[in-house]
Amino acid sequence: MLRKKSFVTMSTAAFLAAACVMSAGCNKKNDTALSLSDISAATYVKKLEQSEGFELKKQQKEEITDETLDIYVDYLIGNIARPEISDKQVVESGDIANIDFEGIRDGVAFEGGTGYGYDLEIGSGSFIPGFEEGLIGVSVGEEVAIPLKFPDNYFSADLAGAEVTFNVKVNYISVKPDKLTDEIIAALGLDGISTADEFMTFLRQTLEENAESAVMTASRDEVMTKLGAGAEFSGKELPKALVDYYAKEIKTQDQLAAHNSNVSLDQYITSGLGIDLNDYDNHVTEEADSIVRELLICDLIAEKNKITVTDEEYTEALTKDANLANVPSAEEYEKSIDVDIYRNNLLKNKVLDYVISNSTFAEE
Repeated sequence: MLRKKSFVTMSTAAFLAAACVMSAGCNKKNDTALSLSDISAATYVKKLEQSEGFELKKQQKEEITDETLDIYVDYLIGNIARPEISDKQVVESGDIANIDFEGIRDGVAFEGGTGYGYDLEIGSGSFIPGFEEGLIGVSVGEEVAIPLKFPDNYFSADLAGAEVTFNVKVNYISVKPDKLTDEIIAALGLDGISTADEFMTFLRQTLEENAESAVMTASRDEVMTKLGAGAEFSGKELPKALVDYYAKEIKTQDQLAAHNSNVSLDQYITSGLGIDLNDYDNHVTEEADSIVRELLICDLIAEKNKITVTDEEYTEALTKDANLANVPSAEEYEKSIDVDIYRNNLLKNKVLDYVISNSTFAEE
């Protein structure tokens, strides 16, 4: 399945879970329930070939080096830090040139080819090939004519392959800071972090935690794949409320991804996902079914081994996620989530961790 892992095997920052062990005499509301505590997993999972004692791959934790930190710092400087006007007089690669420009085709300015006071990072590839290179060595206040040809595959058919001339004036040159400063960090507005040194400590700790989480997620994914491969289902229709919930969430994710990619949903489905529009609903249902099957498998193991999530564990997870989401309190964060879904996935992760603890890791 293409995206199911993002719903059911991610860390506590997304959908986590909890649930109590189900007693044999409790009332089951399989068709309308979102909580696994209201669903009898044995109704759906007929057989599990194996639920512990797997041999797993030994996952390698990413080493967080100074070079790793530098990558994040460079990104932060490049995307957050405001360029400062410098006294530089000649444009070099990496500079930010403030320019006025006018594109001329057949003696006439063409639509979309004119701009004033535009900050262009030289070497960013923001403009067509040759434009930025044509500004290297140009002095502040100088006007130059840059003859260019639009790429043959340019997105605008009217300009594709067209020969044009850009008349450009360099107004001034700005440069980005070459190191992280307290001013840059202050602009981020991070709670409790106001200096560059404090941010670097926070960054290293966060990356270390993410590396640990990535190792655990990879092991959980492997265990879930092995459990699923050995599971036999009864053929009974899966709990409708759960399937419908995840189908809706998958479609919401796709809509958001399309928006972030600045394309229509149909374009995202056909080009981004490679799915025929007529098959999309079936595809979503299959993904939702797969997510629910995994939850039911883990719920069956939880029943068998009396695995539960305590109130303390639930509150701890809620508090952690509230902090990650920058929400004032766990109570406020709880209002923004579906508690049943959150609890289901917290239980699922605890079951997977139980299976991992009762498995071995292959030596390399």
